Amino acid sequence: MLIAGRRSQREQTSTDENATAPSSSRYKLLAGAALFLLYSCASATSDAQARLDTFYDASAAVVQSDFPEHRKAAMVETIFSSLFKELGGAIPDEDLAPLFQATTSALFYTVDKKKLPLLDAIFRRMATLRIEFRL
Repeated sequence: MLIAGRRSQREQTSTDENATAPSSSRYKLLAGAALFLLYSCASATSDAQARLDTFYDASAAVVQSDFPEHRKAAMVETIFSSLFKELGGAIPDEDLAPLFQATTSALFYTVDKKKLPLLDAIFRRMATLRIEFRL
């Protein structure tokens, strides 16, 4: 009778995996917290350096989470897109270096080849204006 009351090894393994897998509510909670942080900081200032700092903080929180890599990449892309909306328009000279840094970081995490022309354009403009880039 004791044997019938025990779970099979497969049932126990699948239950243990489900207990350790992050739930979708945790994804939503972290994404919501990151976006709240982004919007609250971005609305307080429009300075590109402040937005870069916010991007670094928010993306570091996402990257250090236990989410799957594809989810992390999507969240970093969302953070980047929400903070640097001016990519389609004219970018002030003083915003080029922080935008370049944010774009390289986003490219690193997302491996999105669509950002390469943007990165190249920013770099060429920085070179023309002789703006130095320091890590």
